[in-house]
Amino acid sequence: MKKLLNILLILLAAIGLGSCERDNYDGPDAGVEGVILNKITGDTMQLSQGGGNFSLRIVETSYAHGDSTVVVSPQGLNMKQDGTFLNTKLFAGTYEMYPWESCCYEGKESKQIVGLKSGSRTKVVFEVTPYFEIEWVDEPWQDDEGFVHAAFTFKANPTPDASYTPARPEKAQLFISKSEKVGTGSDARYTNNEYTVSTFDEGNVIELITKAPIDFTQRFWLRVGVKAHADGAHGVYDKYCLSKIKTLDCVGHSSNQSGN
Repeated sequence: MKKLLNILLILLAAIGLGSCERDNYDGPDAGVEGVILNKITGDTMQLSQGGGNFSLRIVETSYAHGDSTVVVSPQGLNMKQDGTFLNTKLFAGTYEMYPWESCCYEGKESKQIVGLKSGSRTKVVFEVTPYFEIEWVDEPWQDDEGFVHAAFTFKANPTPDASYTPARPEKAQLFISKSEKVGTGSDARYTNNEYTVSTFDEGNVIELITKAPIDFTQRFWLRVGVKAHADGAHGVYDKYCLSKIKTLDCVGHSSNQSGN
């Protein structure tokens, strides 16, 4: 019995050593960094933090070593709201990168082949055409009752070429947050329902208002956006194109501040 136990212990130790040897790979230390540029204005894209209105899809094509039977799952690469992106934990190799179901016309057909090397970062620039351009008409303001107002205009961008189907504007919204990370997410206490817009509203001044007065005296970050009507069959997605960020120092109008 003792001999049998010794044999089992030796086998378990051997299996453990073998497992350690198989898992002893270098960790991912290749990086990619870059920027998304607005092809119309030349500026960096106005994006929502994360993947709210824009993301990049990346696929490591070198993983399969040319074997078409090997399935490689794509990864999503989130954005910073200033239009930049960064990932320093990728494996060295060759990748396909392209915009994915975003607020612009360009998609997989604009993919880039990017080589990533161990211990270094590769820079990548994408130029895209957003569905719409959003412009503030004036600074946002707060009325005497505590509601916040935002006035803006929008216009549709021309498609990159005749192969694209023009996006149709469908909704507009004011996004408001107590954090500078304001995007397609917003403070539910103040965010009103989406406002219906159409092509007939292009160039007209649209004014949006919070659904409730501001409760407490504090600073807010604001954006307005216009969303396209979803037409996935033609590569148009219901994603918001966003304005630049504005800040507003608001005065509280909650009941517990009455008389102040």
